Amino acid sequence: MISQNELNNLKLQSSLSDFGLNPYEWSLERIHSLAYLLINNVDENFKLYGHLEYREQKPKWKEMEILSL
Repeated sequence: MISQNELNNLKLQSSLSDFGLNPYEWSLERIHSLAYLLINNVDENFKLYGHLEYREQKPKWKEMEILSL
């Protein structure tokens, strides 16, 4: 059975396309409850910092920041 955290991560992963990113090219690493480190699967030096917000008790991407290229 899939946990709620795993389900939320899958939803966040797939919604990367809302920011023009290919969800299959990125790995997510939770930093804290409202932030994730996104690491490119091809170039591990390409990293983003993703901020979340909760709408209707569901996590959504609020903004992304480039950490390194």
